[in-house]
Amino acid sequence: MSDSIIVYGSKYGSTRWYAKELGKMTDWDVVDYCHVKHLNSYRKIVYLGALFAGGVLGLKKTLAKVTDFEGKRIAVITVGITDPRDKANVECIREGIREQVAEKMFDRLSLFHLRGGIDRSKLNLKHRIMMYMVHRQIKKLPEQEMTPENRFFMATYNKKVDFVDFNSLVPVRDALQLW
Repeated sequence: MSDSIIVYGSKYGSTRWYAKELGKMTDWDVVDYCHVKHLNSYRKIVYLGALFAGGVLGLKKTLAKVTDFEGKRIAVITVGITDPRDKANVECIREGIREQVAEKMFDRLSLFHLRGGIDRSKLNLKHRIMMYMVHRQIKKLPEQEMTPENRFFMATYNKKVDFVDFNSLVPVRDALQLW
């Protein structure tokens, strides 16, 4: 049994694609978080999670399966459509992660952020309604109060966008190899 695992939480596919590609790059096992039974036997754990409403899909449930942190390395890789080069976006993502994990665990995490994609026509009803509500709220904002993320949302509303770039996994793989 390997001492390293990649676990992912994907809703529409981008995160799963990244997880499988990272698995090829590292030769680590790749498992959907819904199928993970235990994690204490692994020394290196990477969690890739889709960003939804300020949280990371499946993160809390997955990390709850790690009860012994001694000697473990844990990375969390988020996948969303917002630009991870924007410091405000990254800070918002970090705060969402901080709310999902215990403080003592948050300080031990290695964090990475990737861009995914979205095809709004394939969203389930619940997510389409959520997007509609966000759209309505942003539409009410005066132009001077709009953030770059708000403008991006409005420009891509009801469109398909795809920012998946497997080359962005190279620095992640390199960092994991140093563990």
